[in-house]
Amino acid sequence: MEALGAPKQGDTVLISGAAGSVGSLVGQIAKAEGMRVIGITGSDEKRSWLLDDLGFDAVVNYKTENVAEKIAEYTPDGVDLYFENVGGEMLKTALDNINQDGKIVLCGLISTYNDTGESVGPDLIRVIKKRVTIKGFVIIDQMHRLGEIFEKLGDYLGSRLIDLQPEQDVAASAIADRKTFGHLSYRVATRRQSFKRPNMISMRLRRL
Repeated sequence: MEALGAPKQGDTVLISGAAGSVGSLVGQIAKAEGMRVIGITGSDEKRSWLLDDLGFDAVVNYKTENVAEKIAEYTPDGVDLYFENVGGEMLKTALDNINQDGKIVLCGLISTYNDTGESVGPDLIRVIKKRVTIKGFVIIDQMHRLGEIFEKLGDYLGSRLIDLQPEQDVAASAIADRKTFGHLSYRVATRRQSFKRPNMISMRLRRL
């Protein structure tokens, strides 16, 4: 939790399989370090143990309660760290409530261990086995680096280290020449063909 989730005091931590040996210890560590801890478990007995003995702030019994509604109720400011032991609907609910820049630590996916059919979604067991890091990316987070990015692209274009699709030639020339251009539109190309998204991405650029 600490190495991958990097939680801090005051964060809201959600734990599935919270009454298990791993989940219960993670919850206690989080509480000891000043975090707000919400657990998900499968019986009222376990729920009482987590609340009364371990000091969890709230616990959901997924067998008798609506998990989505309860998690939304218990985490009005969202989830900063989700410690995953179960998978399936639990992971979906966590994603519905995760905060921007939130983190998810995949420790186990017990809901999928006995599946006999072909998995519909991605095989997240591989994420665990290979210690994969998955991080969301949104272009607006990098807007402050546009000057740096286009300067580097200009150097690469001038040195012929990269090549662009034909429809990008005008923009490429402007980048390479460090010219001002007011409105750049681009489209992404697959290996076989170029395609336009319904809302073509456009960015207004400052003088480089």
